[in-house]
Amino acid sequence: MNILVIGKGKTGTTIISKSIQLSMPDSLYYLEPKKIGFFLNSGPPDGACVVKIIYEHWDSTPNLREAILHNELALKFKRIVAIVRDLRDEAISRLFYIALPLAQRGVETQRMDAWLDVLIKKERDPQSISFLSMIEQLNDIFGTKVAPRPPVDLRYLRFLDKHAPRLHVIKYEDFIEDRLDELEAYLGFEVSDNRHVGEYHWTRRSAAYNNWKRFFTRGDVEQLRDLYDPLLSRHGYTDWALDPDPVLKPDECSGYVRRIVAGVQAAAAAPG
Repeated sequence: MNILVIGKGKTGTTIISKSIQLSMPDSLYYLEPKKIGFFLNSGPPDGACVVKIIYEHWDSTPNLREAILHNELALKFKRIVAIVRDLRDEAISRLFYIALPLAQRGVETQRMDAWLDVLIKKERDPQSISFLSMIEQLNDIFGTKVAPRPPVDLRYLRFLDKHAPRLHVIKYEDFIEDRLDELEAYLGFEVSDNRHVGEYHWTRRSAAYNNWKRFFTRGDVEQLRDLYDPLLSRHGYTDWALDPDPVLKPDECSGYVRRIVAGVQAAAAAPG
């Protein structure tokens, strides 16, 4: 059968969709098609594929996104899995991942070095820079307009409510903890414990959750709680206790950004 996996960017869509696909022998995997022409084809003859799409990639054409969800096109899906994640961890992940489009754009080396200096300072003393201050410094360095809570967050929750009868929602945190009984019952098969994403390894940073506990400062909590709480509570995220002795791993911080930049540079230098 064909399965659609949908979620916002940086919510675990790749690892969850790949694990589902690895559970289906001889199935095909399609990563983030952005053109409607892909869905105008009926897919593999045996009807066995997993397609992963990012919700916000279709914001400019919401009617087409609706057509995909309603099985109005040639490629139809027997199961649809939607992903939610703690918005605080998602926001941190987005903060790091922005290095990819920036590197692809070819920003000056000194600007990326300045951003790495901010990350290194945060690693050395997690309480020395707040998450909100890091966003401000990122925007100052690159001229970006990153916000602590993108408008897509509320739109996505409304989308999940609207389509609740035709999809299954899984929390990223439940997936990481292998709490998969409800997902497996919905799919009709056991989900593989293979968490390797192959060529898509660059999407992986920590494969963990509650990173915000080590990353946020008390000032962040005071300023962000009212902003996040209405959305967090919808899926049971109610804890706001910080790690009293936070430690940030360079491999998940500055090292992750360095890997992204190196990967983009290697791809640009590759022949052909």
